[in-house]
Formats: sequence, structure tokens, C-alpha cells
Amino acid sequence: MTLHANYVALWDTEPAISVEVARCSFANNGKMLCLLLLPEIANSPPMYHVVAVDEEMTGIAWEVSLPLQPSTEAHNGANGNILYLKELSRFDLGPRDGLLAIIPVVPVGWNAVLSDSLDMFSREVATTVSKSGLLRSWTVKLFEEDATLKWLATSTVETGVQNPSLAKGNSIRKIALVDEARTELTIWDSKTPQLEFRKLSTTGEVIRDLDWTSTPQSQSILAVGFQHRVVLLCQLRYDYLNAGPAWASFREINIEALTPHPIGDSVWLHDGALVIGAGNQLLLYPKKIEGEDRILDSLHLTSHKSKLDNIFDIVSQLNGPLPVYHPQFLQQCILTGKSKLVEMILVKLYKELRNYHEEIGLDPFLDLDTNTFITRDQVFCYTSRYGGKI
Repeated sequence: MTLHANYVALWDTEPAISVEVARCSFANNGKMLCLLLLPEIANSPPMYHVVAVDEEMTGIAWEVSLPLQPSTEAHNGANGNILYLKELSRFDLGPRDGLLAIIPVVPVGWNAVLSDSLDMFSREVATTVSKSGLLRSWTVKLFEEDATLKWLATSTVETGVQNPSLAKGNSIRKIALVDEARTELTIWDSKTPQLEFRKLSTTGEVIRDLDWTSTPQSQSILAVGFQHRVVLLCQLRYDYLNAGPAWASFREINIEALTPHPIGDSVWLHDGALVIGAGNQLLLYPKKIEGEDRILDSLHLTSHKSKLDNIFDIVSQLNGPLPVYHPQFLQQCILTGKSKLVEMILVKLYKELRNYHEEIGLDPFLDLDTNTFITRDQVFCYTSRYGGKI
């Protein structure tokens, strides 16, 4: 499907030569900025909805119907009702705040599917970026009875980044943003909203691409593409006692020794593999890391069996739940007044270590009942500054 100045056309690329099968003219108020394919709740019969948004924050939605099975008649246009394109509705996204771009939200994690409701908890499908750096995330619902699209702004983030050059959001409500010079990367939480990470390129390298994926446990991974290398970042576990960065790089892929071509684009596969396009070449990097990696080696990550070499396992180690015997967990138990629980965990750990075998490892919960961790073992009575008991 292609968008022109005054019409949108649908093309069939299955034959040896592309054939135009449908055309729909339109008139709009401003320059069209993008063409987005909306995710569908159901796909039976095959039907898709495509929207275009212009610089005046108004848009048009088209409905594309496809045949259950391709037919020669449909390709030749003999049966126009099998494969067709029609305008469905027009919509207005509201405030005119200097729209720069509208980008699709990458569907990652457990909430990557659309729901049949329209509320603040629905999955975001698009993010609008203004020239002042204002980010708005949107969810949408199709009402078939009156053939209309209704949009709802789920979050607004004031970034202060003027004329951002790149932006990419995911369905876990993380948005990566690159400044106008393409040398500074920021990561924002659109749910809070707040800034989680800011990094300025020390070498002056230009950021060319952003791509999101996640682990099966919905832990975000961001691939930041430069001219000849890609750096993978993940979110770090929050430490209540020590101030530290919220995101960190854990892998670097450098293709300079393999090809002279700069990186044009990259894309994640569903199994965690990363495909990098450079010139006329496609380079595939599986989720299992082969060989040495400078950044990964500096993290000194190991498990009870061997060195971690799977990006999903690495991210889970950096941002996953802690075992109950971890010092940070024990510190939190002490701060919440669960000293008896700390004593129980240490005694249990001592007994488990007496029979420890490296091929088996330790159970993260030390075989303790989960109710043990949520039951308060002491009742505290504090005195407020104004007197009286709390």
C-alpha cells in the first residue's frame, strides 16, 4: 500500500510484476506524515485497517479486505469485491502542537495484543512526537457498528528534547528518544512519566537506528544502532540502598571487520535473534553469544553451571527477581522489620549449602513457602512527631 499526494493505492506483489488492484482518492488539510497499519484483535475474514495522519493532527482510516485465497481473477481485477480498498472514517487527534512524526508502538511482552476495550490500560498502538519534544501515546478502538475509529491519549511526556530525530516506543511503555544531533539517547517511562536514562555519545558517533524487543518475562531490550556497531541495553534492577543507573549496555556487536558498508537497519526476530542490514548484506546474530564480548566480559556474569551466554538469561540476571538469600533482599527484610525472616533464611541457606552440588544449584526460594515472605512477623508501634501512636 502506497500513499501519494491525493490518493492511496493498494498493490499486489505476489505476481512477477506488481499490479495495482485498488485506488482511493482523498483530500486532506496538511502534509501526510506517515502510514500505519493498525494491529487487529481478530483476523477472520482477512481484513486490515490502515491510517494516515497529517501535520494538522487529522487523519484518515482505510479498510483493506483480502481474499481468503489468492485468485488470478482478483489479480486481474475481474472480481473487484474480493480484494478492495475503501475509506472507513476520518478522525482528529486534537491539540495542534507542531506534530513532527507519529510512530507505531512495537508490540513486545505479555501485553502485546489489543483488548476489546478503550481505556487507559489498553495497549498503546502509536506515539506522536512534537517539535518541542512532547510525546503522546495513543490507543485506538474500531467501532464497527458506525464504522468509526476512536483514539484515546494514554500518556503525555514532556521531554524538552527539541526536534528529536528518532523515537521508538514499545508496548511495555518505554520510549527511546534521540536528539536532533543524533548523539544523545534518552529513555522515558511513559506510564510514570519520567526520565530513566540519558547517555551522550562520547565519541560523537551518530545514532542511526532504534529497535525494541523483550524477554519472555517482559523485560525490555533496546538495540541502538551506530554506523558500524549495535549496542544492546537493558533495564537494571532497582537498588533501594545505592544510587545507580537504571539502564546499562550488556552487549556490543561490531560489523566493521565484516563489511565496509554502514548499518542501514536492524530488526529483532521473535526468538531473540538480531538481523542487521548493511549494504546488500544481512547479518544474523542469534540470542546465544559466541566468542568474546568486551562489555559482557566486564559484567562477570555467571550461573551455577557456566558463564551466561544467552541474552535473555543475561537480562534476567540483571533485571530479574532476586533469590531470597541475596544481600539486597535481606537488607529489604531488615528495613521492613522482618528480622525473624532473615534469621530463617540464613539458617535455611546454611543447611542447603551443606548439601550443595554445582550441577543442581540452589532453589531461589530455598524451598520455603511463599506465604513466609508476605506474613509480617512483628508488629511495630511508632510515635508520630505530633504525639500519639501510629
